[in-house]
Amino acid sequence: MVCAKNLHIPPTILDQMEFYRVEMLLNAYEEYIDNENNEHAVKQKEYEEQMQQTQHSQQKQQQLNYGGFKIPNVNMPKLNIPNFKT
Repeated sequence: MVCAKNLHIPPTILDQMEFYRVEMLLNAYEEYIDNENNEHAVKQKEYEEQMQQTQHSQQKQQQLNYGGFKIPNVNMPKLNIPNFKT
């Protein structure tokens, strides 16, 4: 059934194949599925890490926002303190 559905091999051809060829075909198919699952897991993990980083940066920006109030950019003038000799 797996061969007919997923590998598109009709049962008439399967009946003509030797047992070891069918077994090799199924093993290759299982390896292919395992590789696909591993690649999907790696991509999913990378995506989750990227989403965590973007959420972290968004939270950091919200913390710097101070609730929507604009923070003035004030440069303090430099004052020279006089030295008094006593």
